[in-house]
Amino acid sequence: MFWGKHGVAAPRLALWAGVLATVGLLAWNGLSSLYMMWAFATPLPIGDQWDSAYFPDDFAQRLFALHNEHRPALGRLVGLADWYLANGRNGVNIAFIALCFPVFAVALYRLIRQSGVGTRGALLATALAMAIQTSAEQWENLSWGFQTAFVGSFAFAALAMSSAASAASAARAHASTTRMALLYAVCLVSSLLSVFSLASGLFTLVGVAVLLFTADAPKPLKWSYPVLAIAVIAFYLNHYSTPGDHTDPLRAISHPLALIHYALVYLGGPFAPGGDTAKAGLVGGFAAILIGGLTLDAGRLTLKNPSLWRTTRGAAYAALLILAFTIVGTALMAALGRVLFGPLQAMSSRYGTPALAFWADVVVLCLVRAQLGAGPAPMVLRRGAAALGVFLAFCLAFHQLGYVNLVGRMHAERMSGAMAYLLGVRGAPALSVYPVADRVAAGALDQRFESLAREHKSIFTESWPGRLGTPLRAWVGESQGQCRGVVDNRTSLVGERSPTQRLEGWAWLTDRKRAPDLIVFADDQGQIVGFGAPGFTRKALRKALHSRRAVFSGFVGYAWGAGQTKLQVYALTLSGGSARACVFAVTGG
Repeated sequence: MFWGKHGVAAPRLALWAGVLATVGLLAWNGLSSLYMMWAFATPLPIGDQWDSAYFPDDFAQRLFALHNEHRPALGRLVGLADWYLANGRNGVNIAFIALCFPVFAVALYRLIRQSGVGTRGALLATALAMAIQTSAEQWENLSWGFQTAFVGSFAFAALAMSSAASAASAARAHASTTRMALLYAVCLVSSLLSVFSLASGLFTLVGVAVLLFTADAPKPLKWSYPVLAIAVIAFYLNHYSTPGDHTDPLRAISHPLALIHYALVYLGGPFAPGGDTAKAGLVGGFAAILIGGLTLDAGRLTLKNPSLWRTTRGAAYAALLILAFTIVGTALMAALGRVLFGPLQAMSSRYGTPALAFWADVVVLCLVRAQLGAGPAPMVLRRGAAALGVFLAFCLAFHQLGYVNLVGRMHAERMSGAMAYLLGVRGAPALSVYPVADRVAAGALDQRFESLAREHKSIFTESWPGRLGTPLRAWVGESQGQCRGVVDNRTSLVGERSPTQRLEGWAWLTDRKRAPDLIVFADDQGQIVGFGAPGFTRKALRKALHSRRAVFSGFVGYAWGAGQTKLQVYALTLSGGSARACVFAVTGG
């Protein structure tokens, strides 16, 4: 039997069908998410990472500085580690994001076990929850360094709740002082990591304090934690300022229906791809009904047995319920600041992490409810939750392939934007590096970009950026290899400081049956005047070149010179600092 002693054995066929479905969905969703992290990540800082999490200059003074409404100290610490341990290539950042999911899983598993579920049942329930949580619907949070904030905040919130429930239970079991102190320390540290990831982590402080009182933890625990929480909140709000482009919270409160709608879309967003806010709102409405029913049930249990929450099982269940409300609080906090952006903004993939964590937590809540009391209703709820969990994970799995097919193109877009910036482009092509057009145009990133070059970090750990303006032959020697390709679109960029052009086409290494690592443009003197990023989609080439990989043989690049300047176009294979070149096109002139 896969469940605790209160469980009822399901028919063997249905049981094993559920086990296989859960394992298969977890494998597919988890592996596709890991693939996205590997294929999506770029070595250059992206978006908010330029502002808040990357460079070590004046690090101590800026560690707790505001970024929008957040104080993302955790992301800054991870970024600092990446700067020194991975040469600023986002390796540490992405590894940290990947490790946050096992942290969330461990927290859920511990709470499920404390609820009285056996080891195999707890593993199965955790696997089902993580099949929901590890989804590419949160693709923003899997792809660049600043998103450590969105993933870390909720993983550590769950760990804080789990440790608080364990500390309260350990005290009742007269565990050693060392064990209790260790659990309390994990709770405190996890709480701080959650808070200093995102502003919504402040709800973690409130949630843990409520849990410690609900579970009747020992006085030193339940009274010291709120004091520390108040001190942390005071520190967080010191010199706090609301971002100018956010909604005034007092104004937002006067539109309660809009706030509720935004929060519902936030919770339902991962299950309504394509920007369907109506469908997302319906899914969020179902979430509200479900969590409302669980809350009423918890109230009924309290009236029936007021001491329930002071048991190990009760404390674990309370932790799961409070975690769900913590995430609902983050949805409402986001709504307070962003409701005027419209409900479509609530479906941003960065909100996918908390929304999926909410659903994973709620499915676990329903699965373990029967451990608090026997009877037909909890058993029906358990089976319904198992079916709901499999259905939700299947809905997410159905869309994974679409995201997997996207990652190559989006990685290529970022790299081509970095190449444009390297050439001095400060217009639209560079917006994939930093999406605020006026700041890019004003050169706000120039000093930091130059520091990357000076310190040989990020893309400047590789040989190719430093070759701009140098003779091609001095780098690669004689052209060699076999390749095919064309340049089929060439346009001059308007409004740039020096004449620059954008070139599109495709390139294919016929001897290696793959796209090249880099496209290089050289003028008629053999000087390197630009670069291009392979990886863009050219679906028609799959049949023409007899390879599935040829779909991603398109490239977009940038080169100095007027639109009709004669250029030689090379496909490069990079290996160990050396390059192997093959000319495949001559354009212009």
